[in-house]
Amino acid sequence: LKELSTTRRKHDLMCCQISDQIEYDMPKIGRISLEDSETHETIIINTSSKDFQSKYKSYMQSQNESFTKSLKRRGIDHFKFSTTSDYSKELQEFFVSKNLPKYKGSQVYGCIWT
Repeated sequence: LKELSTTRRKHDLMCCQISDQIEYDMPKIGRISLEDSETHETIIINTSSKDFQSKYKSYMQSQNESFTKSLKRRGIDHFKFSTTSDYSKELQEFFVSKNLPKYKGSQVYGCIWT
């Protein structure tokens, strides 16, 4: 995010974060084997385990909160929506709630996927 802070100093910058519920709710499909592509270490997890589901959801929420705080600390406007939502309506509401004339007539120059 350091590069975004540098960009924000010279340009109006807004982060749009797209999420899907499956990112927070791992499908309960039983035991799966995962391999680290760098170390080739393999672990087996039981995705149906209540303990795993709880820890996974908690971890993902923590990561999301950390990302949001990091953006806020750097003064970057943040807009979040789900793949199941009407993003155009939510985006319009975001701009209205911010009452930011600086975004009127703005153009999108690029996207960063997280």
